[in-house]
Amino acid sequence: MHWLMNTLFYFRFSRTTFACFLSILLLFISNQIKAQLTVSAVKDTVSTCLKANFKIKINTNAPTGATFSWNGPDGYVSNEQDASINNLTLSGKGVYTVTVKSGGQSATATSCVKLNSISVAQIGGFTDICVGQNLQLRDIEDRSGKEQPLAYFWSGPDNYTSTAASTNIPTTEDLRQLGKYNLTETFDNGCMVTASLIPTITKCLSIGNLVWQDMNNDGINNNGESGLGNVTVRLFKAKIEGGIPTNIPDGAAIQTTTTDAITGKYTFIDLVPNSYIVEIDTPLGYSSSVGVNGSTTGVYEPSNKANDNINDDDDGTMIAGQKIRTNYITLSNFGEPQNDGDTTNGTTADKNSNLTIDFGVYRIPVPICSTEPKCSPLLVRKIN
Repeated sequence: MHWLMNTLFYFRFSRTTFACFLSILLLFISNQIKAQLTVSAVKDTVSTCLKANFKIKINTNAPTGATFSWNGPDGYVSNEQDASINNLTLSGKGVYTVTVKSGGQSATATSCVKLNSISVAQIGGFTDICVGQNLQLRDIEDRSGKEQPLAYFWSGPDNYTSTAASTNIPTTEDLRQLGKYNLTETFDNGCMVTASLIPTITKCLSIGNLVWQDMNNDGINNNGESGLGNVTVRLFKAKIEGGIPTNIPDGAAIQTTTTDAITGKYTFIDLVPNSYIVEIDTPLGYSSSVGVNGSTTGVYEPSNKANDNINDDDDGTMIAGQKIRTNYITLSNFGEPQNDGDTTNGTTADKNSNLTIDFGVYRIPVPICSTEPKCSPLLVRKIN
């Protein structure tokens, strides 16, 4: 008791000792009221894919200097705060546990890694198109209620690349857009799915189709008038000036054919949206239909009706060199006449075929002499 009295007396009168005592007392109190150490996984379950690279992240109130100890499937160990998983294998799925230690306290948390079921990608959209249309491709897989892609990457012909969700590629006559298109979709944790497709790109348009003998020279194919066979027919592109098509051919003929020997019909196929001119060699002894019998001019000579989509009328005009040529005709995908007798698959009118480009020709009358030639009497001599 005497010793205690002396100690209290000493603490009472020694400032230095009192300060030390107070510090120890405050530390003791602080330790008693210190918050409990906690840790929890940001995600109780991590759904990912094979070969994924990802982190299992935690929330904790651990102070600086705390230690972390992870263990998991396939002998996994780590001392990082957040566990890093690289190139996940099938044996790597399961429960991962972290233990946090600080100031004599410890806390644990777990997270379960499982393999997800991300659906494969399926490329769809406009996969069968005509030259002149845009190639619009996209992933048509139904992901309703499922994980959505975070990023897209397309690659394809003509060095095409894109990071958009879908493509919108103009197609050209040289068909350089034709080939395989590849799509890679990236999901959370680096999971990826891929798909490929070779779309169909076709030169859909065609033009035709008749050269006929216009017996009455009225410019209309009527009264059972028949076609003329073996007539040479040429197709040109129309020259464009200031963005407007003209009636002048742009260079040499791009296709040449002859009319059918029996029907007198012709067709040019594999065409793209553009303006064209059709020309024929005038059959020997014929001229272009006029529209007025017995005249050299009329409603069909010269003719400016080629681009009117009217069938069975004369669309040609005589030019130098015994040729008959149309004005320009503009073709567009799915914009051609449907009343010209053509069909698609034998059932519906073909909107990509223009069979109204016809040529009426009439036989030039042979002049008849107005007077008979004078003849000398025929002398016959009898020979013995």
